[in-house]
Amino acid sequence: MRIIKKYIIILIISIISANSYAEKFRVNINHVVFHIPEDTASYLEMQFFFLGEGLTYKLNSAQRYQATAKITLRFTHEETKQIIDKQYNFRSDEYEDLALGKNGMYNLVRIALPSGNYRMELTASDANDTLTPPLAYQTDIKMNFDREKIYISDIQPLSVWETAVKETNFSKYGYDYMPYFSTFYPENITKLTCFAEVYNMDKAGKELSVHSYIAEKGQFTPFSEMFKRERKLHNNNKYVLVQSFDIDSLPSGHYHLVIDVRDEAGALYQRANLPFVRSNPSVVIKNTAQLDSLPFDTLKRYLDYIHAIANTAEREFIRRVSSNDYAAATEFFQNFWYRRNKDNPHTEWFNYYKRVMQANNNYTTLTFKGYKTDRGYCYLKYGPPNYIEFYPSEVNSYSFEIWSYYDFEATGQNDVYFVFYEKDLVTKDFRLLHSNATGEIQNAKWKQILKIEDMNLNMPDDGSLNRNNKIINTDDDGF
Repeated sequence: MRIIKKYIIILIISIISANSYAEKFRVNINHVVFHIPEDTASYLEMQFFFLGEGLTYKLNSAQRYQATAKITLRFTHEETKQIIDKQYNFRSDEYEDLALGKNGMYNLVRIALPSGNYRMELTASDANDTLTPPLAYQTDIKMNFDREKIYISDIQPLSVWETAVKETNFSKYGYDYMPYFSTFYPENITKLTCFAEVYNMDKAGKELSVHSYIAEKGQFTPFSEMFKRERKLHNNNKYVLVQSFDIDSLPSGHYHLVIDVRDEAGALYQRANLPFVRSNPSVVIKNTAQLDSLPFDTLKRYLDYIHAIANTAEREFIRRVSSNDYAAATEFFQNFWYRRNKDNPHTEWFNYYKRVMQANNNYTTLTFKGYKTDRGYCYLKYGPPNYIEFYPSEVNSYSFEIWSYYDFEATGQNDVYFVFYEKDLVTKDFRLLHSNATGEIQNAKWKQILKIEDMNLNMPDDGSLNRNNKIINTDDDGF
């Protein structure tokens, strides 16, 4: 464990400026939620890294210099208002001479909490420094583990993961590990490693696989095949996943590390993701997208793509454009993206084009390209949901998905959801059945409609998104 500690100290100092923290009490905090299927409680793992130079050292009973950091935690249950208090004291290494340097101090605690949502209040202080005010931190903690559904723990980014010589508080499943205390990966960090647990695979009743990949922010397909991994899952109640990606060729940008659980048909059962930022200025991708000098057939297809995000007047232009309006169509297309990003309309279009390709990859059916489907439409118009629940078909029930958006910027609503169902059980074309979003389909009987035996109920209008009003349905050839 001492080798790991020395490694993480070097790593963290390479990420942040140690000088900016000199002589100041500072702590890096990380927390992850995990579960033990056989237990009634779930667990919160709190991880702390105190910068050694910011601690105050005093002589202990052995006449060696030592620092002590104090952590207090308060958890308030959202519904019952029950309060759970915890307090911890962490002691540093001992030193005979402080002039030789001070190591950072890493520690962790694992706390069992009953199911529910909590408000966590944390204070951190230097026990040997009574003058510096404690540092305060607050956040919401969700401990909602459904033992009847497939579930993924929080994703833990790692600095080191190695075989444990001896089991300690820092060990899991026979390994010692150290967290990566940042969501920022600078150019000198060339590997991203993560740890996660998948639960309740035995509840699916079929063979599943776990897909790990790096995706651009807002996307849920791999940035490239280089950043994609797949593994079969055993039919048991827990699977431990440790995955590494070489990111030396990953360009600068905002990304997600995504973990999907899918069946053999590709149906999504559960998803978890971890946002991070990559800085890699030596890797440059040239943007070859152009907004002018396009063949007219290509231009019409691109106009078709933007239908989902166009306003009423823009949609009317797209609907009535003809083969004699090439100049007007080109001007319209250029102005469309200029209005959305006057500083860099090419980049705005290029980013949207990639989202269209994502929609085509994920939602194309036997009848429609992905961007023309109901799911594709919502994906392009509103962006990826925060959470997707998938319910495979059961006896007398359709397959359906529920997309949840926590903060819905389009209408200013919170906790918006969309229900898509596979009406014909063959084409994989999931139609929008109901949503609580302002301006979208609302069907009070959507739960009854999902039951096949209630076929006497009036079904929603499948043309509600007017998916056939677009211009063409040709194959995509890129730029």
